[in-house]
Amino acid sequence: MADIKPPVKKWTHTLYYGTGQLIKAPDRIKDGKKGQVRIRFPSVKDAWAIINDLKERDTENKLYIPVRKDGVSTFKPDHKEADISAWPIKFKDIPDFGFNDEDWCLIIVMFDSVKNEEAFWTHIKNNPASGINYIPNEITKSFWLPEKAPKPTTHHRWVSDLPLEQQLPQYPIYVLSKGRYEKRLTADALNEMGCPFKMIIEDCEKELYKGSEKYPTDYLIMPPELDNAGKGSITARNFAWAHSIDNGFDKHWVMDDNMNGFFRFHKNQRIKCVSPIAIKQCEIITSQYDNVFLSGLQYKSFCPEICKNKANVIINTRIYSCILIRNDLDTKLNTERWRGKYNEDTDLSLRVLKSGGCNLLLQNFLCDKQTTMSCKGGNTDEIYSEKIDGLKLKYDSLYAQHPDVVKPSKKFSKTLHHQVDYSKWSNNPLKLNECEIVSGSQTLADINEYGLKIIELEGKPTKMKKPRVKEMIEDDMEVVSPEQKAFGEALGAHYDMSDEDIIDEIVKEVKMTNEIQTQTDPIIEEAVPDMKHIIALKDRHILNQANKIKKLEALLELYMNQ
Repeated sequence: MADIKPPVKKWTHTLYYGTGQLIKAPDRIKDGKKGQVRIRFPSVKDAWAIINDLKERDTENKLYIPVRKDGVSTFKPDHKEADISAWPIKFKDIPDFGFNDEDWCLIIVMFDSVKNEEAFWTHIKNNPASGINYIPNEITKSFWLPEKAPKPTTHHRWVSDLPLEQQLPQYPIYVLSKGRYEKRLTADALNEMGCPFKMIIEDCEKELYKGSEKYPTDYLIMPPELDNAGKGSITARNFAWAHSIDNGFDKHWVMDDNMNGFFRFHKNQRIKCVSPIAIKQCEIITSQYDNVFLSGLQYKSFCPEICKNKANVIINTRIYSCILIRNDLDTKLNTERWRGKYNEDTDLSLRVLKSGGCNLLLQNFLCDKQTTMSCKGGNTDEIYSEKIDGLKLKYDSLYAQHPDVVKPSKKFSKTLHHQVDYSKWSNNPLKLNECEIVSGSQTLADINEYGLKIIELEGKPTKMKKPRVKEMIEDDMEVVSPEQKAFGEALGAHYDMSDEDIIDEIVKEVKMTNEIQTQTDPIIEEAVPDMKHIIALKDRHILNQANKIKKLEALLELYMNQ
């Protein structure tokens, strides 16, 4: 009888390309250069077509497909498709949530050197079916084969036809701000929505805020004795809590001041929502439950447009930055309000769960929270300063409060971060007021769009035919070579970036790399004097010094062929 090979128990969707087989991370990543790329294909068939073509072209046998000792291959492309059958909760009377019908599959390719990574992409480029006519650099995180054009959504907005008073939230919104009187991201977003809010500031900064406002703002100024209390945002958070109770509210919103707008996540697109419905729908959902004490909106960065398996809500987890709080939380759960100095939102989320309460983190609408320490002001100097090793103090504080579920972790490019295990409370039961908990996808009867529709903004073309970076230095053309002009024009068209996106990227990079604090677009011209510098700043995320010349030649060729 022929030998029967045992079934493969563990599949992998990882391939290896280089000298050797399983290359460990320390050997693969040197000098900060990444040694892997995630490649997505429209189907498993397309993935195998590219892989088989690569095997034929790979005369040096650098491609390694993992197998077991008995010769059975453990490689299998990771097939992804939308799962619309089992959302945790089937909400009623809220906007629709779902994914598009596009399926795809994923493989990860590991490299042992930049040289072999370039060799890999050279093989891919030589395959006409790949649609690739240049070699991506090693900082590219993911790629589509065949290459897909990005979805142009920056010039679209979700708006509502309803009268504004029917869109507004029921509970007061408090924006906590310190040291950011010139850059008011959250306030700007709420003002654009026409959504009332109160900005809580310290007495010592009131003149700075009032002197730099761009629109009438309702300030809530704390008493002078609370200035620079050394407790981060705790003082302002408890001040908001008490203020909402004094004004007869059952709940209140607290929001960080560095959220660059709100977005609707639907059909694999994150489009900015300028209707207060983004906030109000969270109130509608949580009002149905007796034991939900914290709720809020997920970060935009945690819901990429490529994902297929995000639920409409995560039950019993952390709620950060954009939080709806029940005002009787402390009395009902016999716990404190905001406390400590560090990780106050994580701490409060855990105390709610440990006391038997529930939290709801919604993912149908998102907040665009800026990365911690990326915006000057707020807690950047007081808590996260490198001089006081703020990240370590944050971890130590949270571990002292919750040693049973907190452990150290390195992520988000930070040397020390915390990892919290929320699984212990995943089964904390939700208690509905009047209706029954139902799972499954939404039906038409469950959906209320509240007049939401997508509009396209005027004056913002999908493609930038004449990049504004070129126009900005029109009077100084003697410093710009024809090659640089062509490169800038090709770059703008190829990457489908709008004028606003180009300028926004330049502003961000100028601030990050040169520590130049620019406030308005005209100053950019002074901060970035020539095209070469502009291009380097704008394209930092897709180019590096090692292959800039190669990419330049490829884009110039692309430009000349258009």
